[in-house]
Amino acid sequence: MSKKTGEILEENNKNETQEINEKKEENKVEEKEEVESVEKEIKENIKEKKETDKPKEQENDKKSEDKKDVNNQEKEDNKKEKKKDVEEKSEVKKQEKNKKDEIEKENDNNKDNKNEKNLKNNKKKIIISSIIIGLLILIALIFSTVFALANNGNNIIDGVNINDTDVSNLSVEELRNN
Repeated sequence: MSKKTGEILEENNKNETQEINEKKEENKVEEKEEVESVEKEIKENIKEKKETDKPKEQENDKKSEDKKDVNNQEKEDNKKEKKKDVEEKSEVKKQEKNKKDEIEKENDNNKDNKNEKNLKNNKKKIIISSIIIGLLILIALIFSTVFALANNGNNIIDGVNINDTDVSNLSVEELRNN
């Protein structure tokens, strides 16, 4: 069963890493799309402002120059704000990735700890069972020795017959002589 659980854990880790990689790819694509959309908006804003600024430039060069400067500053400010937003989003995503990596490391450490505990428990079980088996063998030897010493007499047990001759309570030497 430990092999199956190990395989399941490995599959879960693979699935999690695949999901994380897919999310990373999705985040990269989203970031690129956001940057492209921001750049498009900026370009559109520039075009619109240029079109609106041309007639004004003809009327008042100074006023139009001031407005262009203000517009350029606003555009730059917008660009900076959008870049900051994108950077903040990427930082948040990086932090989420770091958290996921930490969780994966903790899971790996927990798995290692569980495997070590299982090995220790298995070793303990083997040692305990070998001690019990050894004690049983020792007890059997002691009992056989006790019974051998208790029956140290040379007499045959009661109720033994050989060729219809009762040989109970006779010793081996008596039987040889007869």
